[in-house]
Amino acid sequence: MDRSPGAQCTICNHPLRVEIDKALVAGATYREIAQRFGVSRDALYRHRKNGHIVEQIAKAAKKKEIQQAKEVQAAILAQEAQEVADAQTILGEVSRLKDRALTILDRAETEGTREACMALREVRGIVELLAKVRGELKGDGPTINIIQNPQFVEFKSVVLEVMCDECRERLTRELHRIVGK
Repeated sequence: MDRSPGAQCTICNHPLRVEIDKALVAGATYREIAQRFGVSRDALYRHRKNGHIVEQIAKAAKKKEIQQAKEVQAAILAQEAQEVADAQTILGEVSRLKDRALTILDRAETEGTREACMALREVRGIVELLAKVRGELKGDGPTINIIQNPQFVEFKSVVLEVMCDECRERLTRELHRIVGK
């Protein structure tokens, strides 16, 4: 704070600095502290006047905040890791269930029994569940993004290229009407 470049506070560098700071904060006189720790009263005065105690407290508080932030981050990472592990466990269970259902389906088809239809229905349900868990299927049916399909992009550019202005405007109005439903 009020230190000249290169000058060092003798109290800040004292091996018993924490005890000295505690004594200063507790209200002990400069004389008592100087005698007890073998330092000068002037050094104690400058140390306190220049805010070195406050500076040290601020550093300690900052270190504590950093440590707490690290602990919170570690807790969040542990929770996320647990969520991933749980999701992988569920995915594994669904995959095993699918394998079992397929085995039952194969046996039922070989035997030619009515259970084949039931097994096929179960396999379909499990495959659908597996696709949803993996994020490959959303909602009640498959989601197909035709707009990004390269064949559709090419088709669209060809159609728009060969259409007259009036036809393009009419098509745009009709598409807006359909989408607006």
